Amino acid sequence: MFFEKFKHLSKENGISVNAVAKELNLSSGSVTAWKNGTNPNANTVSRIAQFFGVSDKYLLGLTDDPMPSEAQAIPAIPATDKQLKFALFGDPEMDDDILEDIKAIAKVHAERKKKRTE
Repeated sequence: MFFEKFKHLSKENGISVNAVAKELNLSSGSVTAWKNGTNPNANTVSRIAQFFGVSDKYLLGLTDDPMPSEAQAIPAIPATDKQLKFALFGDPEMDDDILEDIKAIAKVHAERKKKRTE
């Protein structure tokens, strides 16, 4: 069930399952294992669910509601620009222009995702 949801969400978002795994620093071997019926650990499920903006329970096939309820939602903790640069590039002193470009892309992605769920 997990892999089917994962594959569906990937296709819906125009990205391959292997590209999602690469984006999240997960091995292609993991993708093969999931395709063969194993489920990822809870941390990996959460990371993938956050990537797609769905609940862990939806990703695991435990609910048909893709959106996390308010009780399930993890509140966002604002990150500083230095934290974002470190998380994205491993360098907190990275060029500000690149970070601003990424923020703009993230905003467009969030708006598109919001439109799909309305």
